[in-house]
Amino acid sequence: MPLPSISTYDFCSRFLPNLFFAIEFLVPDSLPLILKPDLLIKDIITTELLVQNWYKIPLAKPMKRALFLVNHHSRRGKETAEIALRRLQYLGIEIVEGFTDRPQQLPEIIRQHQAQVDLVIVGGGDGTLNAAAAGLVNTNLPLGILPLGTANDLARTLGIPATLPEACQVIANGEIKHIDLGRVNDKYFFNVASLGLSVEITQNLTKEAKRKWGVFAYAATALQVIWQARPFRAEILYGREVIPVKTIQIAVGNGRYYGGGMVVAADAAIDDNRLDLYSLETQHWWQIIPLLPAMRQGNHALWSGVRAISGQEFEVVTSKRRAINTDGEITTHTPAKFSIVPKALAILVPPAPPAVNLPGDILAKFTEFRDSIAPKENKNINLSGNKNITKENPMSTSDGSS
Repeated sequence: MPLPSISTYDFCSRFLPNLFFAIEFLVPDSLPLILKPDLLIKDIITTELLVQNWYKIPLAKPMKRALFLVNHHSRRGKETAEIALRRLQYLGIEIVEGFTDRPQQLPEIIRQHQAQVDLVIVGGGDGTLNAAAAGLVNTNLPLGILPLGTANDLARTLGIPATLPEACQVIANGEIKHIDLGRVNDKYFFNVASLGLSVEITQNLTKEAKRKWGVFAYAATALQVIWQARPFRAEILYGREVIPVKTIQIAVGNGRYYGGGMVVAADAAIDDNRLDLYSLETQHWWQIIPLLPAMRQGNHALWSGVRAISGQEFEVVTSKRRAINTDGEITTHTPAKFSIVPKALAILVPPAPPAVNLPGDILAKFTEFRDSIAPKENKNINLSGNKNITKENPMSTSDGSS
C-alpha cells in the first residue's frame, strides 16, 4: 500500500516540536505510522535517520467473532487461556467460548458454531490442532493458532510466534494462508504421519515429561526407545511400483517440521501440493544415532540406509496391523493410504514485512530544511563521526593534519 501524501509543512509542524522525545502520531488518511521506540533524537543533524526508520502498524481490522477452543491439558493451556482471551478481546475480537475435555469432540463443536463465528481459534499443541482439523475442513472456517503445546511444529512451520501476545496479534491482524493437509485413511494430518519408531516414542512419552521438560522430552524419550527398535517388513505402493522394505520407521510428511523440530525434507513446505516419504532402513539401532543431526536439518535422504520418495499418494501395507501416529497422536493403523488434500485449510499467519518506500520528495525536502537551519559550522559534519577528507588532498583532513 503506498504511503499517503503529506506536505513538508505538515510533516515538520508535527515532527519538530517533539524532536527530543519519542514520537508517536498518526498521518492523515488513516494510515498509522509510528516511530521505532528505540530511536531517540539528540541532534537535528541526524534527523534523516528518523525519517528512514518508520514502519507501518496494521490498520485495525473489522470486528471478528471467533470460536475460542483451548486444550486446558496442554503444556501451557490452563494458565494462559484466560490471559489469551482477554488479549484477543482487547485486540477487537469477540469471543465465543467452546468447552470440552475431549479433543475428539472438537470437530462437532466447530460444526455447531459454524453460522455464529468468522473463525476458530485453537489453543494447544499439534495434537489438539489435529483433532480439530476435520471440523475446520467441513466448515471452511479460518484457523487462528495459539501455540500452547510442547513441540508446536505447525506453528513453527507457519512462522507463528511462540509468545502469547505476538500469537494473538497474528490472529487479530494476520494474513490468510491456504495450506495443504495430509490424509491417511480417514484422518487428516498437518505435519507428519508415521509408523514404527515414532509410535513407540509417542507411547512412551508421558504428559508429565512433556510438561516438565518441554521439547527436550522428545529427544530424551527417543534415546530411551531407539536401542529397543526392531525393523519390520512392509510394502510401499507408489504409482505402479511395489517397494518391499525392512524398516525401523516410515514417515509421510505434509508440513516442514515434526517431532519437536525435525525436518521432513530439506525443501518441504506445507503448501507445495506434495507428500514426502522416508523409510529408515538401517541394519542396527545404533546407526540411527549419527542420523539424528541430519534429520534435524532435513538432509537425511542423502544418507545410506534412508529411502526418500516424494509424491501425492502412497500406500503402506504390513503383514500385521501397525499403529500410525498423526501429529503426535495415535489415530489409525495399517493398511494405510496416504494422500494430499491441496489448499484444504485457511490459517492466519504473520503478514509479510511491508516494503516501506518513502516518497523521495519528503526526505529531500526535509534534508534541505535541515541544512537551512543548521549552524554553518555544522554543515560539513560527517555523520559517521570521522574527520572530513578535503578534495584537494585526499590524504589530508580539513584541519590540516595528515
